[in-house]
Amino acid sequence: MADEKNPDPNRPAMPKPPMPAMPTPPAAAGMPKPPTPAAPGMPPPPPAPAMPAAPAGGMPKPPAAPAAPAAPAAATPAPAAPKPAPAAPAAPANPVNPAALKPQPPKSGVSAEPVKVEDPAVLSRRRDFVWHGVAGMLTLGAVAFGRFFFPRSLFEPRTSFTIGYPSDYGFGVDTKFQSTQRIWVCRNSQGLFVILAVCTHLGCTPDWLSTEGLFKCPCHGSVYDSEGKNFAGPAPMPMRRCDVRLDASGRIVVDTLKLYEVGKFNDGGPAGGAYLAV
Repeated sequence: MADEKNPDPNRPAMPKPPMPAMPTPPAAAGMPKPPTPAAPGMPPPPPAPAMPAAPAGGMPKPPAAPAAPAAPAAATPAPAAPKPAPAAPAAPANPVNPAALKPQPPKSGVSAEPVKVEDPAVLSRRRDFVWHGVAGMLTLGAVAFGRFFFPRSLFEPRTSFTIGYPSDYGFGVDTKFQSTQRIWVCRNSQGLFVILAVCTHLGCTPDWLSTEGLFKCPCHGSVYDSEGKNFAGPAPMPMRRCDVRLDASGRIVVDTLKLYEVGKFNDGGPAGGAYLAV
């Protein structure tokens, strides 16, 4: 016959699900807790430790709650507390030395070399060198200072000088005074005369060509004969001659400041002129 909870008689009855265990209220002090029914299929819990027996006088009463304080009659606002002053920063317990923060050179295990003492002779030479340099500079400064007060004059060679005796010269042209006095000493059948070695074109110094018997200017090609007369090139006139005379000792005195042009060679008079009769 079918059951109300299981209408199908052929279907096996479903097992009822176990009811969840209800939490047990805490037992009073001294009372043992009732055993909690275990769920089906679960091992039973271990037995609880036995509680000590309650004293004979019965259960201790819990302490009474303290009575609430009575509210004040009127709430008076409390004065505001003053703000505390900011505290000064505390000094560090271990101040750091600034010198310790600088990088230090690595310490080597090698000891410092002993200081070498200079040789006294070397020190003396160095001292002398310095003093000589100072003295030289002071001397140069004094010379420059003194030179400032003197005029810059040009020293030119003398215009009157002796060239020796007439017997020292033979016929022809002698050029030994060309570079020093810029003259040629010439001798022919008429006597001895001195030609000033200056080209009448632009003042260059001609050269004596002994193989050709001519004076030739290297600047512009003016050509003169052995007596200084021009016959080729741009030279406008013959070369001039210097005043010659004999001094008391018989030496020839030449004056390059007193000159004679062509046609005036005999204007010097018996005491001298362009010719010297020898």
